[in-house]
Amino acid sequence: WPLALTQFYLGHVPPLDGLIPRDAFSSGILRDRVLRNISSSWHITFVRLAGRIWGDYTRRVATSKGISARRFRASN
Repeated sequence: WPLALTQFYLGHVPPLDGLIPRDAFSSGILRDRVLRNISSSWHITFVRLAGRIWGDYTRRVATSKGISARRFRASN
């Protein structure tokens, strides 16, 4: 990872509790399940995004140095 850090990979997601009212669901368990699913989707999406950004970066750097991206990643 760039700078060896990605907060979204560690599971940091925005607080959703205040955005979804409790009375929008028939039970607290259902609301908790929806919040957990949204948080999980958010987390997975940003892990994939970070990977895509890193892959794009390595391809661009490798291309500018005239080597293959696979070889560049293997050397780092």
